[in-house]
Amino acid sequence: LQNRMCVALGGRLAEEIINGKDNVTTGASNDFQQCTQVASAMVTQLGMSEAVGMRVIGGSGGGSGPFMGRDFMGGGPPPVSQQLKQLVDSEVKRLVDEQYKRGMALLTSNRYLLDQLA
Repeated sequence: LQNRMCVALGGRLAEEIINGKDNVTTGASNDFQQCTQVASAMVTQLGMSEAVGMRVIGGSGGGSGPFMGRDFMGGGPPPVSQQLKQLVDSEVKRLVDEQYKRGMALLTSNRYLLDQLA
């Protein structure tokens, strides 16, 4: 999953390396969305964050009312505190930042290959 995140950031990183950090396009917005979704799943669904722990946080979203197949009593995830939400956000950011730095290091150290491809 970390490799998938790193690859998703590759286009943006290549633009930064070639054009400079201040001259990137908006084309990488979908890449950021994919990367963030993977990081979020790692933290909230797959238990891949030591800080948050091995648990599922939140639900699958969408249509989780009593008239959508859920019962009134105990059907659904427990409420999530503001503190836990902040912890999840910081962990997602940490995971994305790690892969951003990793991808930047990989592309910078292999700049000659990037130039050949571009």
